[in-house]
Amino acid sequence: MDADDLVALAVALDVSPITLLMPSTSDADGIVAMSAGTATAHQFWGWLAAETPLTGDAPSDVFGFILRSVPAWLLGTEIDLVESGLAPNQAFSVRRRVRELGQHTDGHD
Repeated sequence: MDADDLVALAVALDVSPITLLMPSTSDADGIVAMSAGTATAHQFWGWLAAETPLTGDAPSDVFGFILRSVPAWLLGTEIDLVESGLAPNQAFSVRRRVRELGQHTDGHD
């Protein structure tokens, strides 16, 4: 199945394409198999949603992963990547902006 077929199937089923990529499990801590090894269902979902890397949970790992994974237009509008301090006490954090239902980040309603 190619990406276009995956999107078409997701549209037909009225689900997100990542839903079709996620193995079925009822437990967030359940182990799911993938071609690159295994991860918990929660870790795998976070990776599919471009929220967390599969490996490395240090703030700099998460910061770099999100920077490489999300569209540039999300940065600064819905996701803020914050770097603070100086080495060796440098810190990284990811902040998701909360939007109210019906609110658009471009300022248009």
